[in-house]
Amino acid sequence: MPTGVNLRKFNPGLYLKEDVLALRNQFGIKPEDKVLLYLGRISKEKNIAEIIEAMPDYMRNREQVKFLIVGGGPEIEHLKQVVADRNMTDKIIFTGPKPWDNIGLFYQLGDVFVSASQSETQGLTYIEAMAAGLPVVAKRDKCLEDILEPGWNGYDFTDREGLIKGLDAIFFENNGIPYGENAKIRMQRYSSEEFAKNVERVYEEVMQRDAISEQRAAYETKKISHLFHT
Repeated sequence: MPTGVNLRKFNPGLYLKEDVLALRNQFGIKPEDKVLLYLGRISKEKNIAEIIEAMPDYMRNREQVKFLIVGGGPEIEHLKQVVADRNMTDKIIFTGPKPWDNIGLFYQLGDVFVSASQSETQGLTYIEAMAAGLPVVAKRDKCLEDILEPGWNGYDFTDREGLIKGLDAIFFENNGIPYGENAKIRMQRYSSEEFAKNVERVYEEVMQRDAISEQRAAYETKKISHLFHT
């Protein structure tokens, strides 16, 4: 049973458009820019380097695309150097770690949540991103099986070509798929309220099963007692 998430924090309706635009502007992101967003721990197992390595070729003919990396961790300085070595500091932007209380606003800075991690368990950042109305483009992983439906609320990939196809399908192909709305719909099953209902249902099932077991045990005891007294 997946842990419930307080999805209200990520509801786009909580945040004013003016506040989102002001924060984008703070990081040099124009209103018309298309933003790939990664939010989370910046460490080797998150495999952010795979996304970064694909960006020089991808952004060469897609000038409106930027990659915003929100968070901190042991790999941040190394990745900053990788970006600087490729002369991409104006396109791949690090915000550093941000307070949890404001994290819902930072999800609103993106247009697509992207990740190449294969070390997730429940995939909480994917759930948060989709609850914020972001489609996800992520490396194929078992934790995504019940979260991501390719072609409906995002895309998965196994290689660079798949990553590029997924991003282009969302950013540039006029296919009429409401990826963001679909993402929000799918995430309702992970809400705290749904979690509470599921827990209640499990307890009811267990209690009913235990009641039946007690009845059966009482019947067997009565039957054995009857055999000894006949």
